[in-house]
Amino acid sequence: MPSGKVRFKARVIDQYDHRYIGYLPQGAPTSPMLANLVMRDIDVQLAAIASRYELRYTRYSDDINFSTTENFSRDKAHELIQRVAKCLIKKGLGLNKSKTTIAPPGAKKLVLGLLVDTAKPRLCHQFKDRLRQHIYYIERFGIEAHAQRRAFDTTAGFIRHIKGLLDFAYMVEPAYALDLTERLQVAVFSWDDSFVI
Repeated sequence: MPSGKVRFKARVIDQYDHRYIGYLPQGAPTSPMLANLVMRDIDVQLAAIASRYELRYTRYSDDINFSTTENFSRDKAHELIQRVAKCLIKKGLGLNKSKTTIAPPGAKKLVLGLLVDTAKPRLCHQFKDRLRQHIYYIERFGIEAHAQRRAFDTTAGFIRHIKGLLDFAYMVEPAYALDLTERLQVAVFSWDDSFVI
């Protein structure tokens, strides 16, 4: 038996190929807690900036929002963005300019895929259309055919995906989600009565 150290070749998941070993994939159960730990001091600073501008600061993971029901000029908004960018840079983070938007009073306000321009959040039209389309194709062609068409490895995985979308919809618009869940149950059962939704 040869002596010396045993060398193992590092296995890298193609989707998460990164020059640093130890890179965490998105969506891990630890992600929200890690994001909160990283952002803890930054939250305090950004909340102070928001207070200076008389804005409300909210954050979910790495999605940062500042909002107000009062008049807020575009110049002030640009000034705010610069202050936030400087705060993030000091902590080794950066602002994603392609996702940074200023929504004027009459514009559609979309946060984390939800419309937030009324008293209660609502599902956006794109989300509803995508979910309705899934149900329609399952009704028309069956769950297995639609899962294959959407390139899912397994039908069970595709059902879990649809259920995840429906669970999200239930949190925001329960009546809408209930209607689609009932349609899904009927559609899946009519094609294969061994599936349980």
